[in-house]
Amino acid sequence: MHDNCPAHTARAFTDWLEEEPAFSRTIIRLPPYSNDLNPIEDVWAAMKRRLNERIFYTREALTEAVLNEWSRVGSQGLVRQLISSMPRRMNAVLAAQGGATKY
Repeated sequence: MHDNCPAHTARAFTDWLEEEPAFSRTIIRLPPYSNDLNPIEDVWAAMKRRLNERIFYTREALTEAVLNEWSRVGSQGLVRQLISSMPRRMNAVLAAQGGATKY
C-alpha cells in the first residue's frame, strides 16, 4: 500500500516502485491520512488506551508493558480481525469516494 507519506512520494522511490516487477502491478495508492485503510492505527489506539491507564516510572517498565500489550493484541485476535476487515474497509472507502467511513 502506498500512502502519501513524504518518504513514499520521493521521485526516486516512486520511480523504483513503478519499475520494480515485483511491485509495479500491486501498488495500491491510498488517500492521504487514510486511517480507514491503515489498520495498524487501530492496533496502536488499542495499545495506547491500555497503556494510558498506567504510570511508568522507568523506561524498562514502559518497554515491558508495551511488549506485553503487543502480545495481548496479537493473542486476542485483534490483528486477525483487522486483516479480515480489509475488504469491507476498501469497499467503504471506494463507496465514500475517499471520504470518511465508519472505520
